[in-house]
Amino acid sequence: MKPVTLELAEKNGTYNADLTIDNGFIVFPAQTDSTAELIALLREWGYTELFTDEPAGAAEHDAVAPSTDQASQENSPVSPDEQSAPRTEMLDRALADAAAAQDEAARLAAVKRICDEYSAYINHVYTHYATHGDIDQKELAVYMEKLCHCVSEYRNDILRIKISETVRSKNFLIVHSFRSTLFAIIIAQQLNTPLDRQIEIATACVLHEIGMIQIPPQLYITDKHLTQSDRTQLSGHTVIGYNIVKDLGFPLSVQLGVFEHHEKENGSGYPRHLPGSKISVYAKIIAVACAFEAMTAPREFRDERSPFDAMLEMIKNNKSQYDEIVVKALLYAISLYPVGSYVHLNGGKIGRVIAVSPDNPKKPIVQLVGQHTAHGEPVTVPVDDTENKILRALTKEETNDILKTIESA
Repeated sequence: MKPVTLELAEKNGTYNADLTIDNGFIVFPAQTDSTAELIALLREWGYTELFTDEPAGAAEHDAVAPSTDQASQENSPVSPDEQSAPRTEMLDRALADAAAAQDEAARLAAVKRICDEYSAYINHVYTHYATHGDIDQKELAVYMEKLCHCVSEYRNDILRIKISETVRSKNFLIVHSFRSTLFAIIIAQQLNTPLDRQIEIATACVLHEIGMIQIPPQLYITDKHLTQSDRTQLSGHTVIGYNIVKDLGFPLSVQLGVFEHHEKENGSGYPRHLPGSKISVYAKIIAVACAFEAMTAPREFRDERSPFDAMLEMIKNNKSQYDEIVVKALLYAISLYPVGSYVHLNGGKIGRVIAVSPDNPKKPIVQLVGQHTAHGEPVTVPVDDTENKILRALTKEETNDILKTIESA
């Protein structure tokens, strides 16, 4: 990584590689103008330089003209009118490939591309607001409608997609917002929510952290102890986010979802310490989705919890913090043993959860590791109370050992 002073960043404007702050958080994505407004905020937060992986040939940090290739255009935070067409085409191709996939590997690869496209789009939404003060609501609604259909069609595949710790640390707000939105849609669909409300819930969840862009990054990407003043400033992101979506004219239901997503059922949340009866439905769903995503994600100051442990924690706290109906919807949608997790069954068998039983969250469908049919297909069995009874979930260390064994086979 090479340092770039704020003065150089402001003078040169655009770089071929991302400009990040010291902890790897991307401030200006590649081919994005380093605006005076954000430079001023960085100075206010105490930063004097940024860092870049720009190749040696650009050592003098000369300003570069934006690339005209398609990949650069898709990641460029310019106006939706200029970039929505190519970005939509990339997503539609990935969706078409998923629908046409003839085997599991091809479908998973296509679903991974779909997730990548949505992460890039959410990054565009946040960056475009930071640089232009605007969000294209119609475009966002189109994307969220497609995402709702995608989650309905490929839920189990989506739940198997893993985000690397490197990608997460560089794009914390984007990855967290995207994965939280996936869980929020899953919950909404489990509750048989109409499509138009699913779209609004997804929209609110995508934007639930939009207020963070006006908070110093070192307050939410850190392993350091936060002072009471730090916590107060950090908690202000709900009010900031609410004012952003209100001023942009988003529906009241979306505004309340952003405003109240840190409220708790027992009234201990913020910003208004509302009791459960006063918290909006969208905020209740986002709170559960956001909490589950955070628990299952690695952070700089702690390891991620297994989906099994995270679900147990959600169930344990549902009366004091989370709406019981919403937690139950998440439980039935992804099961006590979520898709992708590994479990120990009777007879010393190891299984990977590949699907959820709609009738019993304790009895998912599992694929037995190391066992195949006469045709070479993996053996898939429903969990029961006898021969294929789950004894326990595998620990993170045990899961890693299993994965290493599978990879070396």
